[in-house]
Amino acid sequence: MKKETRENQIDKLIGTYFDQLWSNPFYLNGMGQLMRNNLALRQQWNKQMETLLSLWQLPNQQMQQRTLHQINTLLSEWRFERDELNERLDSMESELADLKATVSSKSKEEPKRVNKSGNAQAE
Repeated sequence: MKKETRENQIDKLIGTYFDQLWSNPFYLNGMGQLMRNNLALRQQWNKQMETLLSLWQLPNQQMQQRTLHQINTLLSEWRFERDELNERLDSMESELADLKATVSSKSKEEPKRVNKSGNAQAE
């Protein structure tokens, strides 16, 4: 008799587990309900998109696809511009922080002298 390898035992265990799972009525009923709900949502989505596109009075699928492509292009460009502006803003904020640090370090380095009139002067 041939000794079973560890991989064969694991494969057998996994096979047995899934055979039992897929024959379990609770699992099958739950998955069936999920699929029915997903299909109902998909039908509702398609109906709403059809209504929206008909409100835009786009007569054929090519016009609809062209319009949706243009909307997607505009949104992509808007996202790109927004990201670019955020990067520039972050860069400016870091430069401003560097300038503030430089100014504060220079002001600490330069001791101030008080002249006879009581005003502070830098050396």
